[in-house]
Amino acid sequence: MNRRNRALVVIIVLLIMVMRIQAQEAEKQKPLTLRDYRIVQYIQTDGKHYSPYRIFGLDNNGAVLDACREGKTKTQLEEMGLPVIDSQILFLESYGLLTYKDKVIKTAFPILDADKTQRMRELTKRVAPDLAEYIRSDVSELISLLKKTGRDKNAYSILFAYVVDGLIWDVFEREGLVPPIEITAERPFWAGEIWAFYPPRNFSCGTNTYRIGRYALKFNWSRTGMSIIRPFFGVLGALDDEVFKQFADKGFIEDSKAKATLLPYGIFDDSDSLRIPIIEEDEENELYRVSLSIARRIAEKSPSLLAPDEMNALYDFRDVQQAMVVVFHELMWDLMGVLEEQGIIQKPVVFANPEEASSEDIVDLLLIVKKEPRREMNVLINRALNINNHPIILGDKHED
Repeated sequence: MNRRNRALVVIIVLLIMVMRIQAQEAEKQKPLTLRDYRIVQYIQTDGKHYSPYRIFGLDNNGAVLDACREGKTKTQLEEMGLPVIDSQILFLESYGLLTYKDKVIKTAFPILDADKTQRMRELTKRVAPDLAEYIRSDVSELISLLKKTGRDKNAYSILFAYVVDGLIWDVFEREGLVPPIEITAERPFWAGEIWAFYPPRNFSCGTNTYRIGRYALKFNWSRTGMSIIRPFFGVLGALDDEVFKQFADKGFIEDSKAKATLLPYGIFDDSDSLRIPIIEEDEENELYRVSLSIARRIAEKSPSLLAPDEMNALYDFRDVQQAMVVVFHELMWDLMGVLEEQGIIQKPVVFANPEEASSEDIVDLLLIVKKEPRREMNVLINRALNINNHPIILGDKHED
């Protein structure tokens, strides 16, 4: 290659680099939409209708809700290329996703931009060590109890899915810190809270509850390791009710087909005994006793740490109870992070090193609860919004 050709190649390479940089800068400056946000649902559904999250993906609902953060008229939306019809507005209003007053359409749930989210996280990260210290001894006791049965690898998922993302809400509700989540005539489709925030956290996980009668199988999941987790969703969804009751009640499965389906996920040991921890919600059960103690201590300490009155005023939430729901969801991640940094708990290998995990490690994400509290909730945590595709529905076993 002669000198002239080499110079030409260099110029072409430089032009490509400049174009890439310009494209990246343009992408950074592009206004964020709800597609870029994480959507959180802290809800109970009626079991017959879609959750609010599903409504985002229908027609142009997501784009309309995004555009109406500051309130828009129908004419303004049409000028933006987002035509809406009266029945669509009525539908979104009946679902509690927007308000329509004096011809102004306004999104009815909190949308926290990067600045608001950052300020909130600065607070929760600052107070999380105090809360971790307040529950340290109880968490250590929980882990010790699990070690006695050889299931200390389930400690992270039990602490998160059963306590921090489970019992705590019942305690908060009894203390009047969060609103009761009940389907009513005024809210016939769903009850609870939904909100959006940006940016997503580097790591988060959620809880799925598969409920049959007085039994509940809780599954702690995360996008991390989804290649291993995703097939198990299908297995649980197809699990026969009687089979579920059988292994929850007796600790083994007689149905050979069902057993063969579950075998790859580490659910049974070499003697066919169940490896999933079982928590009987009875004061005689040590796991339940210490789990409830942790939840009560968190509820006792959190209001003074989070100052929900100030959060309500600062972020213009609907009320103090909504502020508590949203801000605690940020605190829960920082709390788990501090406990992990201090070496008190460890992430399951499926979350921490998914490339080293296998399907047998799924058992570390599971627990069975008997005689669970009265509320039957479907809580979807930190789901990414995808307007174009129907999202995967996670939650109660019988949800459509």
